[in-house]
Amino acid sequence: MSLENKLQKMKGKTFMYKQLTRKIIDFKITEDEVFISTDANIIVLKHEKAESELDLFLPAEGQAPSGLVKFGEDPNWNKLKETAYDLINKLNGNEGQKYIEIANATNQTIHSVVDIMKTEIEAVKLFKDR
Repeated sequence: MSLENKLQKMKGKTFMYKQLTRKIIDFKITEDEVFISTDANIIVLKHEKAESELDLFLPAEGQAPSGLVKFGEDPNWNKLKETAYDLINKLNGNEGQKYIEIANATNQTIHSVVDIMKTEIEAVKLFKDR
């Protein structure tokens, strides 16, 4: 399928791209670049990389899934890391024995969060293959 046909089929539809949900309004193909107008902004792609970049547009309806996070920017992720490091320091301290139950519970919570993240990543992979 040509680049123009692919963009034509995407026009008017909503996609998730770079962690933002965007509706493609229009596009323009020049000799060097491809301009994609969305409800969020204008995306400019080099012509030679446009095909592979369009594969990163995941079909979406409505808002982006709330579970997908940028770990460095998520305050809950940072709080969880701080709690884990704080408990490690307490466990290594003189009174480490009294923090073992709390550390075990925190470890189980962190394990659950990581499992959720893995599931979200697998879900994104499935939708990308569609």
